[in-house]
Amino acid sequence: MFDLEAALERAIPELNLLTLATPDITPGALLESRRIDRCVGRIEPFLVPPFDRSTFETERHPAAINLRSLEAERSGSGALGLLQMFGLDLAGINASTSKALSIHLQLEKVTVQQFKPELSKFRLEAALRALKERDSRSFRQLKRHFLVMATYYASNFRLTFRRELLDAIDLDSKLKTSARTTIERRENTVWVARNNTLPFGVFGYEITRGRRILEN
Repeated sequence: MFDLEAALERAIPELNLLTLATPDITPGALLESRRIDRCVGRIEPFLVPPFDRSTFETERHPAAINLRSLEAERSGSGALGLLQMFGLDLAGINASTSKALSIHLQLEKVTVQQFKPELSKFRLEAALRALKERDSRSFRQLKRHFLVMATYYASNFRLTFRRELLDAIDLDSKLKTSARTTIERRENTVWVARNNTLPFGVFGYEITRGRRILEN
């Protein structure tokens, strides 16, 4: 079995994998914590001013990683989890009915969306430290949350399903995603392209009350 998660973490050492892809997780999102990847708000309302909205502009580019090792084979509930990690769902299939499910996933293009270089960790820490000094109540709302600085997307990937599955379900009507993507199927292979809204992982910092406001 290909250990996709380990391969991704080797390729992108700062990566925090998400358990469920949702479109509200973008640079500037505040997650419940490093381990609970539920979006609870945004950083901008706390830092505008002194920053303005243009400070939080982002850019997107291909991730500098070797894609040949980024593949996985899963079956049963593990296959369901893999689909959810990349923003897909098989309608009507759950953990108790997933025994016939077996897939192979190959990542073909990974992109990263991140703040422009002008918004550095140093600038953010200085602004958060100033917020802590002038408005400790607002700063306490941020404490222990995880600030997302960059999001990683499987922009293009390929799924190969075990052929027996096609006899059991109508894959065209059952395979769903909330992403704005292009999905094409030929026999038991599905190509997903132009996913720019559902990230599989993030890079960011935990907001703390210590001397170093942003902790890796």
